[in-house]
Amino acid sequence: MDRQRKHKIRIVAYLAALCVVAVVLLIIYLHHSRVSQNEYVVDDKEADAENGIFLSSEISKSWLEREGGLMGAEYDCRLVNRTKNDIYDWTVTLHVDGQYEIDSDWSGRYDTDGSYILVHPLEYNQTVEKDDEQTFGFILHTRGKVEIDSYEISYYRDSDVRQDPFFWGAIALLGIITILGITDIYYGQRYSILQKAHEENNAILEQSFTTFSKIIDAKDSYTKGHSMRVGIYARLLAEEMGMSKDDQHRIYMIGMMHDIGKIGVTDTILNKPGRLDNFERDVIQTHVDVGGDILKDFSSIPDIADGARYHHERWDGGGYSKHLSGEQIPLIARIICIADSFDAMSSERCYRKSLTMPQIKAELELCAGRQFDPKIVPYMIKLIDEEKVPVAVDI
Repeated sequence: MDRQRKHKIRIVAYLAALCVVAVVLLIIYLHHSRVSQNEYVVDDKEADAENGIFLSSEISKSWLEREGGLMGAEYDCRLVNRTKNDIYDWTVTLHVDGQYEIDSDWSGRYDTDGSYILVHPLEYNQTVEKDDEQTFGFILHTRGKVEIDSYEISYYRDSDVRQDPFFWGAIALLGIITILGITDIYYGQRYSILQKAHEENNAILEQSFTTFSKIIDAKDSYTKGHSMRVGIYARLLAEEMGMSKDDQHRIYMIGMMHDIGKIGVTDTILNKPGRLDNFERDVIQTHVDVGGDILKDFSSIPDIADGARYHHERWDGGGYSKHLSGEQIPLIARIICIADSFDAMSSERCYRKSLTMPQIKAELELCAGRQFDPKIVPYMIKLIDEEKVPVAVDI
């Protein structure tokens, strides 16, 4: 999966996570503000004052009834809210110790239950706003002076969502996801710009290398297209070996430049129709060192000088010019060695015709562990069996 596709998947994941957290926040908010309202019960005066919600009651006047020896008293009550939240649907339960009956009442609906008087609000005074109060009262007829010795207040109040740790946890998670998403989008855009520039530079570099390879091959009428084909075969081998796309492209360009040292060899030797003598062979073998020296400062493509300098080394140490063996030979040179030899065997030369694919396979198997890296040879044979090689190039 390429980087751009992974980036798009991450953006979708961020958006999905944001949606989930937003839904969680909405649920928490609704839970506190509309669905679940907390009921509080206060049953002593000290707790009432501390809680900020309390009842103040006093007997504003009292008298002795003319009939029956009853005592009358007017009770004025104030339900006080000193909290930062409105309360509503309140109920006050008053405990009256003694016999009584309600003569009259106001600002409430009253029920009696033994020694308890239950006061419910009317429609207009159901809510006690913050820092406000509601008043109500009643007249009792009793057999003696009766005090309200205790009470309970029940009410509903909206919970403060800011006091919920899950709320702040969701906010923090929302912030983290948002920051990560914005950062990823920013760097994703930067990467796209850099990737486009990289692709443009690669295209320029590849065009330049293609031109150079044609210049190299133009010196030898029998090897036209050789450098490009070696680059293609090297790239196919790298692909079969599981290398990354970037490494495959790098190996392709290194393959095209492997014979750049031949520009230092005279045309008479390169184009000689017969076999070379010892002197001529020594001269043509210098092309690996010449090529390595030409490319040694080309740092934009790692190992490019190794491809030119070591592609004629042999696995058994019998190659040139440094006589390296086995894994002393850089991997890139071992790959190019097989690609170079395959193209030489599959192309016509001035001194012989091209070999058939069965002949080439037999030669590869024979030279595995001698000239070629025995671990890379099977990949070349696989390319032959799958008919991915040889290839034709435009020259």
